Amino acid sequence: LFEASYFPGVHFVLGSWYRSDEIGRRGGIFYIGLTLGTLTASLLQAASTTYLDGVHGLAGWRWLFIINAIITLPLALLGYFIWPGTPAKPNRLLLNESQLELARSRLSQGGTAISSIPFSCSLLKRIFKSKRFYLLVIWDTFFFNSSSNTAAFLLWIKSLGRYDTATLNNLAAISPALGIFFVMFINFSADL
Repeated sequence: LFEASYFPGVHFVLGSWYRSDEIGRRGGIFYIGLTLGTLTASLLQAASTTYLDGVHGLAGWRWLFIINAIITLPLALLGYFIWPGTPAKPNRLLLNESQLELARSRLSQGGTAISSIPFSCSLLKRIFKSKRFYLLVIWDTFFFNSSSNTAAFLLWIKSLGRYDTATLNNLAAISPALGIFFVMFINFSADL
């Protein structure tokens, strides 16, 4: 449900509003959206397989795509209008000048400089020549290939042949549920 909203740039934009002593827990709260999306998709898949399989001639897994679209599209549209931007380039439809001044003063008191780098071809070249970019690509590849929605755990429980599809999808919700706890524990601890 919320997985489509995950981009590395999202963390930059949302993280630009917080001081360094707040960023860990704020990032953790944001990241829970990804994990919560995986968890709810697992539970919705179990329910659609159990209760909607064959309704109007559609398989249960097809109903999941319909349900996810009905939930996700309005959220994506709403997100487009309430996206805050950055303190240097804010969404003025969402924030008034006094709110922006408060946010900017909080950041400057925390030692954060507010600046904006305009997009250009030279910026793009600098990004692609950076070792950090490729390290991030490798890191994200390993992360997403070992995350809860593609984990070896799901393949292992399926290979046992003991569970029907609905039960497998319910069991798939365990990993993201634990992930929510671990992310919150680690991120709040990091800010302490």
